Amino acid sequence: MVLGPDESGIPGTRQRRAGGRFVSGYGMHCIAGPPGSPYRRLVLDRDWRPVGPLNEWYRLRAGVGAPSTRDTCLRVLTPFFGFLLLNNWAWDAEPQLVREFTRAYLQSIGCVLRRDRERDGFTVAVTARAPLNPGSLALFLAAARDLYEVLIDGEWDAQARAHRSYYAYGNPMYSEVLRRWKRDHVRFVHNAGAPDWAGIRGENRAATQHRPVGYFRARGQIWQPRVAGEAKAVRVLIGAAIRYMIDVAPLRERVILRLLNETGARLHEVLAMTAGGYRKGHSQLVGVRALLRNKGSLGREIKPVSFEIETDYLLHRYVRTERSRHDRERRTRIDDLRDEDPLFISRRGNRLSDSGFRIHWRRLRLKAERAFRSAPVRLPRLTPHVIRHLHATERVALAAELAQGDRERQRAFVEAVQHDLFWQSSDTLQIYTHAISTAEAHERLQTAYIDRVKSQPRTPRQAAAAIAGDCSENTFDKEAARRLERLNRLRSGGSRSS
Repeated sequence: MVLGPDESGIPGTRQRRAGGRFVSGYGMHCIAGPPGSPYRRLVLDRDWRPVGPLNEWYRLRAGVGAPSTRDTCLRVLTPFFGFLLLNNWAWDAEPQLVREFTRAYLQSIGCVLRRDRERDGFTVAVTARAPLNPGSLALFLAAARDLYEVLIDGEWDAQARAHRSYYAYGNPMYSEVLRRWKRDHVRFVHNAGAPDWAGIRGENRAATQHRPVGYFRARGQIWQPRVAGEAKAVRVLIGAAIRYMIDVAPLRERVILRLLNETGARLHEVLAMTAGGYRKGHSQLVGVRALLRNKGSLGREIKPVSFEIETDYLLHRYVRTERSRHDRERRTRIDDLRDEDPLFISRRGNRLSDSGFRIHWRRLRLKAERAFRSAPVRLPRLTPHVIRHLHATERVALAAELAQGDRERQRAFVEAVQHDLFWQSSDTLQIYTHAISTAEAHERLQTAYIDRVKSQPRTPRQAAAAIAGDCSENTFDKEAARRLERLNRLRSGGSRSS
């Protein structure tokens, strides 16, 4: 990945919105690290010199969370450091200076900052000219906090036998005032150390955590899941397009797409499925086909998923045929694979990467767009994560349908959906439910409104008849009816005299 010279109004930077991603380099470059080096990626400035803090953060961040998360954070941090280098500003200056630099950067890319009058720090919002969306803004702020936190923690230097920290101050992306308030609040929470399920804690942990302490905070916006807010016709079209892609896909991609569609798992979770996770899922839990590494599970296979028998058959067929041709040991059965061996591999025998799968995804998406070009509604742009949103939307809608108004049944179905999708918070489920209900309400209201518009009179005679029909005692009160009767008598009398 190389971020080259830029062409926007900001000197030395290219900015554009591409699929919701922030692309801006200030002439920065990101290349693969040398073989055998602890630096899997290297960030270089416009003069091809290494950018030390970014490279050290990327190295120290290895093994924490999904690799794709680290790469995504690097993508939004790179332009920030390019901006600092362009202005000759030090990333490791005192916290107040770093905050001023960050504020200038956010303003330069089209964000609006307002001083928070109730709490310390600033609230940030994106404008129409900003090259990033609200989600990307929140990602940048979280990545910036994480970068300074990781560099402050540093590492143990075995040669010097001392701990090395790369930033000498407190994290400038956090407000010490808000941190202190939060610590004081937790001290007064009744039974603060108890888990939520104990029922004795003064407030649940989600409410305790929902106390922002960042110095820069994205202005509060309700997250709207894709697909859930779409009309039912659009959801049907998306489902048909995904099934079409499954039917025309090669065997490996067909298995992956079926797993995404039937489990609702994330793409990186399916691509990271191992032979050990498959075997443990079959042996430990009834009805479960595999265990996946969930987001935030730190590499542990703890997420149970189920899929169709036909998908299981296609998976074994893939391992027996295509996978065995690229496997270095030519193994043809899942039982012959070691626990850590990935099920989906590339032609070189390595684990299939996210970018490697997306090459095939783009081909399949273009086929689907051509096939559904004449559909009555427009097919939205499809991504692998849209499959997860569609899966979640259909599950939530089905849970409400099966409950049939019974509160106890609805509670049981809701808990089942949250468990199956491995959502940590019930708030996510409520957001999906609200989005689906709102979309259905809009759709029904729009249909009723169009029906009313079509039934409205089109000629003067039809308008007069409609008015006369409306002006009755059933429509108006008695006083209005008497007034109308007097007007009619006056009009009839006037017409006779003339």
